[in-house]
Formats: sequence, structure tokens, C-alpha cells
Amino acid sequence: MLMSPSIPATLDRRPLPPEKKRWAIEDRVGRWIRRVAGSRPRWLLVPATLAVGSAAWCLAYFLRYEFSVPAPAAAHMAYALPFVLLVQCISFYANGVFRILWPYVGIRDAFVIFRGAAWATAALYAVDLVFLPPGIVPRSVLLLDGILVHLGVSGLFLLLRGFREWLGRRESGPESAVPAVIIGAGDSGDTLLREVERAAGLGMRVVGFLDDDQTKHGCLLRGIPVLGGVKEIQRIVLEYRVRHALVAIPSAGGAALRGIVAPLMEANVSVKVLPSLNRLSTTLPLLSQLKDVAIEELLRRDPIRVDQQGIAEFLRDKCVLVTGAAGSIGSELCRRILHYHPRRLVAFDLAETPLHELMLELRTGHGERVTVPELGDVTDPVRVRTVFVDHAPDVVFHAAALKHVPVCEDHPREAIRVNVGGTKVIADQAMRSGVGRFILISTDKAVNPSCVMGATKRTAELLLQALNAQRSPTRFVAVRFGNVLGSNGSVLRIFKAQLARGGPLTVTHPDMCRYFMTIPEGVELVLQAAILGHGGEVFELDMGSPVRIVDLAEDLIRLSGRRPGRDVKIVFTGVRPGEKLFEELYLNTETVVPTSHPKVFCLKAAERPVADVAFQLCLDRLGPINSKDDPVLYRLKGDFGQMLQPAGVEGVSVR
Repeated sequence: MLMSPSIPATLDRRPLPPEKKRWAIEDRVGRWIRRVAGSRPRWLLVPATLAVGSAAWCLAYFLRYEFSVPAPAAAHMAYALPFVLLVQCISFYANGVFRILWPYVGIRDAFVIFRGAAWATAALYAVDLVFLPPGIVPRSVLLLDGILVHLGVSGLFLLLRGFREWLGRRESGPESAVPAVIIGAGDSGDTLLREVERAAGLGMRVVGFLDDDQTKHGCLLRGIPVLGGVKEIQRIVLEYRVRHALVAIPSAGGAALRGIVAPLMEANVSVKVLPSLNRLSTTLPLLSQLKDVAIEELLRRDPIRVDQQGIAEFLRDKCVLVTGAAGSIGSELCRRILHYHPRRLVAFDLAETPLHELMLELRTGHGERVTVPELGDVTDPVRVRTVFVDHAPDVVFHAAALKHVPVCEDHPREAIRVNVGGTKVIADQAMRSGVGRFILISTDKAVNPSCVMGATKRTAELLLQALNAQRSPTRFVAVRFGNVLGSNGSVLRIFKAQLARGGPLTVTHPDMCRYFMTIPEGVELVLQAAILGHGGEVFELDMGSPVRIVDLAEDLIRLSGRRPGRDVKIVFTGVRPGEKLFEELYLNTETVVPTSHPKVFCLKAAERPVADVAFQLCLDRLGPINSKDDPVLYRLKGDFGQMLQPAGVEGVSVR
């Protein structure tokens, strides 16, 4: 029979079943503990510490007299106890023992407790030596008491912390806790375990660690066993029914991370990883920094350390112009340059909407006062001259270019007009305006180019070297690097779009390899190369090991929870015009010279320039040009010869 709503619930005195009664009592105790823990109960620690001190003092006498304390000694023990507790209380207060947050007590706190106990023992020893007759309080009792107090108070704090963590594990619910492993039994793994255990309601129970250090196998880290090495992942996943894996190895490179993630994905385990060292925050909890595995993580490389002070001195209080500012490289350059507090940052681009979106991002805080957008075409001399006159830049980063190989193959004249002609317009104006440093963003496709895009970038490099030979105040530098992972129109974005449609993923050739860099990594090294250049150099960035495009496609399919070749197919479409299977790093006529930075190299050309394939390829693709039909390209073709022939380049035919 249902109770009437008007009858108070307190009148329902039907006895609870024993099981529910036990859970009700535990819940009340748990709520009381949480209420006490939340108020930081220093007042509770004082009587608890005094109780430990009392027990330690009595036990010291029992140990000294082998548990048979004579009556006079027992009387002395009782009379001295209040004074001993007063001295210990003052010492613990002075050393900050009562300020320790017991839910987070650690090794350093144990040293604080030791210092408090030692000070108290020293004070009692001095009082006994100066004021008391010999033999009243045995000195061995004082020493034993100090040791026992340190052990007892440390044990009290550890007991309270352990009880709190037990409550946290209990709240997660044993029936809902999903088995998980932490990969990496080091400092990060230890910290992550503590955070997982404290996170009530996470629904995750760590059953073990995995680590390749064999000396750790079979050991316990905070009571959790190290089950084996990374190579045993699949066995451990099946044996312990693991559903989650937390990779706590921020120092792992891309190859090592792929070796960890691939078998976990095949075993249908949810994987989360910590960021690489250069992106790991030291102020945020590790648990909040765990994230799903992205393809960028599988290609991570060693953290890059640049000369922050040198770059800051180079850019601080300068006016910096970035062309192609709304593109992938240009926009990241703008973000990084703002960190070094330039006097003004001029973002120059032809794409209206991306430039507007970039301004919405950059014009916050300090960036609002110094960032200026300029809409225009780098091949328009009048517009370029206006921008230079209005802002008088000290440094120019020239990132504007047509970059897609198939597009440039289909439209060679546009590629030459923008990549070569635009570079010449910007560089000429930089010389006339007295710009101090001009940095061209080039590409590894400029080495022995087989495509129009690579040929135009190599020709742009030659143009800058010819301008630099004129001994103008402007120092011209070019920086080459490989494919930018995740940039607009990159292979990764194409793969993701194809994967969203259910596949297939298209790869041109099974052996196609490319060098990849992340956008922030490439930009950091561009800034580093900018301060190394003295004029006329071509710098190359350390791009690591080449990656097979088909491996990239397979990794992306696995990260989506599907299987390559079965759930999603990979189709080979054939090499496109102008493509190479392998990109080269430098010309045969260039010598690799190390610089002061281990990831930036200077490419020194032969003393006597010879005919360059890139320059001739551009001229051939332009073909005959009538001055009336296309005056812009006609003039540009003539400029090629005027600029390169004085520099001593032989074997070039300008028709």
C-alpha cells in the first residue's frame, strides 16, 4: 500500500535490510569524511598529532625498560608528558606540519615532519641537559621518542591519504570500472595514476603498467604491477580485458608511438596519449591533457628548441610584413611573430575571407594594436609599392605562392607569374625600401625539379641570389622544407575527406614517400633560419625520415577504428605529371654546411654557377610570348635574363 503524500517520510519506520543498512552507514561515513576533507581540518590534525605524540612517548619508555617500567620512571613519564606534547606542538607548528594538506601528502612532506620531530627532540634534549637532574628522563627515551613521533605522524598522514583515495575508488563503482593500462611506468605514468585514482566517476580502473624497461617488470608502482613490455600489449589486453590505454610517454617519437598504437587499435582498445614534450603543459593536470590519437602524433619528432632570445631580438620593435599571410604557413608565421612583440605586423594576402578570419583571431590583446591587414596581389607592383610606403617594413617573410603540383602543371603561366614574378616584385620593392632581411619560403621540390611548381620556387631562389649579389642593404635568404602536415589541400586533409565519405583512399604509388613537418615546427625553424642568414644563403630544415604515403593512409584508417583493406580500401591511381617517388634534399652542386642550430643546414652552391634545370624549365613552359598578347609575362621573361646573366649563370637560353 502506498503512503499518503501528506505523511512525513520520517514516520516510515520499516527496518532496512542488512545490506542496505550497511551501505547507508558507509555512505554517511563517506559524506562525513568528504565534509571534513573539504574544510582542510587543521584543527583535527592537532589532537590527532598529540595523540600520536602521547603514544610515542609512552612506547619509548616501554621499549627503554623492555615493557617493565619501574614506578618512579612511570611517574616521571606521566609528569613530563604535557610538557613534551607542548614542545612537539610548537615545533610542528613552526615547521609547517599542521599546514600540510594531508590528501596530497608526499615525500617532501615527510621531510617536513622529520624536521619538526628533530627540532622537538633537540629542544627536549637541551631542557633535560640543562634543567633536569641526571637520570630523571633517560636520553635514550628522548631519541626513541623522536623516531617514533616521526614514524607515527608520517603514518597518520599516509593513512588519511590512503583512506581518502580508497573512498575515491569506491565512488567510481566496482561494477562500472573499466580495466585500463598505463603505458610508461615513469614520472608521467605515476602522476597519471594518481590523477586517475582521484577522479571520482571516471569509471576507469588501472590494472597495470607497460614499460620496455625490463628492470621494472614484476615491480609495483603505487601498488599497481608493471605487467610487461610494450611488445606484450596484445597478450595483456586479452588477459586483463583491457578497454582503455593511456600512453604516458611524452618523449616518445613518431615511430615508437606507431609501434604502441597500432596493436592497441587492432585489439579495439580506446587509446589516449599525452602531448609531446614541447607541447606538454607543466601547469595543467596530465589527465586533462590526454587526447585521442591524431595522425600528427604518429609523425611527432624530437622537440625543437630554437634561440628564443635571438629571435626576440631580431623581431622586437620591428615592422614585419608577411605575404601569403592567410595561408597555412603565413598564418602560423603571424601567430609566432606576435609572440616576439613586433612594432607592427602587416598581413598581406589576396584571399579576402581567410584574411578576415585571421584578423579576427589575431586582433586580441596585444595583437589588436599592432596587426594590420592589407588586401592585394603580390604581382601588382603599384599595390605592393603602396604597402611598403605606408608601413616601411624592416623584415619581409614571403610565403605567397601557388603550391599545388597538379594546379601548377595545368596552369604554368599562372604559377610562373605568382611564384617567380610575385617574388621579383616583392624583392625589388624590398630593395628600394631598404628592408633589412627578406626570407623566402621555398620547398624541397625546388631540388632538381620535375614539376612547374618546384621549378618556379627554384627560379625564385636564383632570383634572390642574383639580387643579393648586387650588394644592396637587403639580405636575401631562402628556406626549404618539405610537406606541411595538415595544411590547406594537404594529403592528410584529402584522406580525411575521403574517409568521411567511406573511402576509398587514393594513393598515387605504393612507394611514394614524402618528408613531413607540422606547421608550428616548420615555422619555428624558419624563424631560426632567418636570424642565421647573412645574405644569399639557401637553408634547409631537418625534415627527419621520409614517410610512405600508403603508411600514412593505413594509420589514418586505423585511427578511425577501421581496418585497412577490409573496412576501407586503398586505391593506387598512378603517378601524376611532375611528381617524383622520392624528394631530394639538395642539388649535386650544393654542399651541406652545418649551422649553429642542429636542425638547420646551409646549402652552399658551387662558386661558378652553371645552367639550372629549373630556370630552363620555366622558360620552356612559358614558350614564345608576344609583347602585345601578354606584356606582363613578356617583361618577366626578359627580366629573367637581365637578372641571372650578370650573376654568371651559364647555359641559359632566353628566347
